[in-house]
Amino acid sequence: MNLMAFGPLPEIPMWVVYPILFIGFFISFVYLLIIFFKKDREMVKHIAKDIFFIIPIKNGAGHIEKCIEHLMTQNYDKKITILIVNDASTDNTEEICRDLARKYHSKDRRILIISKEKSTGNKASVLNFGLKYLFSKHKDELKNSLIAPLDSDTYLPSDTLETLVPHLGHEDVLAVTTWMLPANEKKFLAKMQKIEYLMTSFYRYLLGRIDAVCIAPAFTIFKAEAFKKIGYYDEKTLTEDFEMALRVNSFHYKIIFRDKPIKTDVPETFKSLKKQRVRWWYGTYQDVIKYRHLVSPKYGAIGTFFLPVTVILGTFIMLFAATLAIYSASFQVTNIVRELALGVIPRFELNIDFFTVSLFLSDPKIIMGLFALLLSILFLIYAANKVGEKVKLADYLIFVFVYGWLLILFCLEATIKYIFKLKTTW
Repeated sequence: MNLMAFGPLPEIPMWVVYPILFIGFFISFVYLLIIFFKKDREMVKHIAKDIFFIIPIKNGAGHIEKCIEHLMTQNYDKKITILIVNDASTDNTEEICRDLARKYHSKDRRILIISKEKSTGNKASVLNFGLKYLFSKHKDELKNSLIAPLDSDTYLPSDTLETLVPHLGHEDVLAVTTWMLPANEKKFLAKMQKIEYLMTSFYRYLLGRIDAVCIAPAFTIFKAEAFKKIGYYDEKTLTEDFEMALRVNSFHYKIIFRDKPIKTDVPETFKSLKKQRVRWWYGTYQDVIKYRHLVSPKYGAIGTFFLPVTVILGTFIMLFAATLAIYSASFQVTNIVRELALGVIPRFELNIDFFTVSLFLSDPKIIMGLFALLLSILFLIYAANKVGEKVKLADYLIFVFVYGWLLILFCLEATIKYIFKLKTTW
């Protein structure tokens, strides 16, 4: 191949770069307005109802006891029933659960255990198995009760229920959820996920102020009537929590998001993280396509800001920006290869002086980029203070410039798999 036959790649035009930066700033500006001008919903009345937890579990012997202990120590004066749905575990999960049921049985606390003979590898089907059991065997008890799906590796502080349940007093509210943070945060990937979860929960909290919460994650408390009004979990999606939250909004009900952090175990290996995030993105595409009709002013901030701007446009910008970054790197590489083909040895010099620094900092792209970084750090500080967490600045910079690229690559993989209908599972 004659490298001389090809010219260098053209530079990225500014009319492409600046709109991307502008849209990013627009989204940040909206969140700033929410911080300063929108307040949390007030409780309309204090309520306390019996609650049924549904815990789907498969080979969770290593963490189920910790999960149950946190539920049994809740400062909650109503009855707590825990339904553990064993999804054909092959370890001693069921044995541990039965020991826990005997240990914690009392008048106001009980553990029920049901088992599936064959696993479908789908969390939604396990949750539905539990819901069908409750509505068939405990129908009368559910008439004025609550149902809370909970992952078996998620742990609730003792005041979680007494803090969240009263917010279900609103007639237009079907569910309440809260901040999620990693329980394991010592290893590198866990530290990065702490920042990711902190910022994600923070933005969801702000969206809650404008009634635009569209997620019902590892722990959410529903009014039991919700599953009769809008149905059980969709077993065809890979993100049943996102789909359920969108469905709640499609029926013109709301989800409250409170600032009471709970902890959950997060992936600590690249393989498990990649599998989880590709599934999340793939499921997001499934659900956004399914509920595209929500992009409408009649659904409030969900239809005018969250879905069209934050999710759809935000994802497009992220992927497009990643493409531009790859393109820019290719631009530099092709120039180097071209020079080598011409017999020119590239020279790499680092000349730092006042004039060079001034010229660099006068570039509008650099100014906007530094401002965006500063703004994101201020958001991080606000979020961390909100829930009493601490994050090192060095960790955040690694999160922005290294870990962030991992998330983009996972998104790219999920995008390709979704477009070409490649199989993705739990």
